[in-house]
Amino acid sequence: MKIIFIKVHPPYLVLPEKKWLKREYRMRWMLRQTKELGYDTSLYLLSNCDDMYIHREDCAPIMFFRVDRLKDSKDCHTSNRMLQKLEEEHPEILVFKGFEYRLTSFIIENLSYRPKIIYIAGGRIKDKYLAKVDWIFAETEEQEKLFLQKNKNVSILPKTVDTDVFKPYDKKEFDIVNVGNFDHRKNQISLVPFFENYKCVLVGN
Repeated sequence: MKIIFIKVHPPYLVLPEKKWLKREYRMRWMLRQTKELGYDTSLYLLSNCDDMYIHREDCAPIMFFRVDRLKDSKDCHTSNRMLQKLEEEHPEILVFKGFEYRLTSFIIENLSYRPKIIYIAGGRIKDKYLAKVDWIFAETEEQEKLFLQKNKNVSILPKTVDTDVFKPYDKKEFDIVNVGNFDHRKNQISLVPFFENYKCVLVGN
């Protein structure tokens, strides 16, 4: 069975492979997990370059597809090249990471067949296809309850630690480490009560 993950966010600059391998740990972890279960797995991403670039890790291809037109809004990109490749590959399952992106509706509305569609929630909680997709993975129990109002096939996808990359060590420097953009959706404000009694670090842009 062929599964294609599509991370629907702004186009990537084409990066040297060493820099790429420092990004998207969670998506690469999911690629490895599904590959080890025997699935034919790939990850599709948008690029702002003319050519398609392919990086391979653990035999799972990561493919970059040129956007049709660069737009000011990061949510509005489409890619006919990606659509064409999906038609050629004909995957049984498409997994979209993120809600409310134009690329998602562009693919669903223009694909000539209907694969199983899975959504993985990011920071957003609304999308016009929530009631129609085959499964939704939420990040929290609150999201799960909200999505169950739209779709009966909802479960929580736990956050993961890639132990091939991040390994424990004996010396503890901090009690709490939070990594995420300094944006209200990330809810770092909820950590403030811990600041007085614990050594905390926030890592973000």
